[in-house]
Amino acid sequence: MNIKIDKISKSFGDKKVLVNFSAVLYENQFNCIMGPSGCGKTTLLNILMGFLSPDSGTVTGVPEIKSAVFQEDRLCEQFSAVSNIRMVISKKVDTDDIIKHLNNVGIGNNSIYLPVCELSGGMRRRVAIVRAVMAESGIIFLDEPFKGLDEETKTTVIKYVKEHAKGKTLVLVTHNIDEARNFSGNIIQMAIYQ
Repeated sequence: MNIKIDKISKSFGDKKVLVNFSAVLYENQFNCIMGPSGCGKTTLLNILMGFLSPDSGTVTGVPEIKSAVFQEDRLCEQFSAVSNIRMVISKKVDTDDIIKHLNNVGIGNNSIYLPVCELSGGMRRRVAIVRAVMAESGIIFLDEPFKGLDEETKTTVIKYVKEHAKGKTLVLVTHNIDEARNFSGNIIQMAIYQ
C-alpha cells in the first residue's frame, strides 16, 4: 500500500513548519524527499515514524514495523558493530552474513568487534546504515544518511543500499540532488513555508 500524506500541518509554538502538505510515497520503491534546511523534512519523517502527530491532516499506509537511520547514529556505544546489528535482526541471520554486509560498506574485519565508540564517524555512520537495511521492517527511513562520507565511500554505500533495499519501501531525506537521482526513484520537493 502506498503511503498517503493528506494536507498535514505541524507547528511548534508560533513557527509553522508544515502547512497543508500532501504527497504520496510509493510502496516497494525508493522515495527521496528534498528541500532546503528548515522546510520540515525531518519533522515529516518524525510524523511518518510516529514520533510526532500532525496538528491536522492524515497519514495512511505507513507499515507498522520500521527501521531508520537518524541524523545522529544512535548506536549502542560500548557494543561492537556486529552486536549493534545483531540486536535488531532475526536470530536466524548468521554472524557471517552480518560481517559480509559490514565488509560490503568498507568496514574491515579488524574493526567489526571494536566498541563502536572507537570507530571513526564515517564508520559509525555505515554501521547505522547496515543496521537499518538488515533490520526486518516494512519501510526504511534514511535521514541524510550519507552525511560525512567521502565521495568514494558514499558511492560504495549508495550501491549497497540500492542493492539490499531493492523491492522495499525506502524514504530518503537528502539535500543532494545527485544522491536523489542515483536512487532513480520518486522525488518529492519541499519548500519553506512563508
